[in-house]
Amino acid sequence: MVRKKTRSELDQAEIRLESLLEKRDAFNQEAQLARQERDMVHDKKRELSAKLRELKDKRAAFVSQARVHRAKRDEFQTKAKALIELRRKMRSHVGGSVTQELRNLKKQIQQMEMRQQTASLTLSEENDLIDELKEHLKRAKELESLKTEQDAISEEVKDLDSTITELFARAEKEHQTALEFSAQAQAVHQELVHQRLHLLVP
Repeated sequence: MVRKKTRSELDQAEIRLESLLEKRDAFNQEAQLARQERDMVHDKKRELSAKLRELKDKRAAFVSQARVHRAKRDEFQTKAKALIELRRKMRSHVGGSVTQELRNLKKQIQQMEMRQQTASLTLSEENDLIDELKEHLKRAKELESLKTEQDAISEEVKDLDSTITELFARAEKEHQTALEFSAQAQAVHQELVHQRLHLLVP
């Protein structure tokens, strides 16, 4: 048989029940706040994740642009170095100065012609002088041809020099552009690291 509870026991049970209900309501309220906080963290995380993706894409674009400009720089430098080698070979083919030898030879020819016109020579001496003069004139003609070639090569070398200078200038410009893109990529990378820290530390 169940014993009937007294009034004071019922009061105490009601008090305990009310206390438990208050605790339950407090826990429910804490749980609600925790859920709201969790939802806010998830929203912030989604927002930051989107920003991180955007920053990664931006950094990748800058890195890609820097790579393109470095490749162009390398291409210009390679062309310039090849032209330097070509110029060196052309200069080595030119050899010594033909101009000086031609100048000296022309003086000798003038002296020989003057001697032929002014000096009293025997027929044998004059024939020897004419033969020597013919040899000198033949050599002068060869030197004239060589000088024309040498002058043409010198002009080509000058053209090569200006082309080489232009290629190195273009390579330098590409290098500077690559550095600018690398700096921008680095700045974006720093922002990315900063955003990740915000993601990890609420």
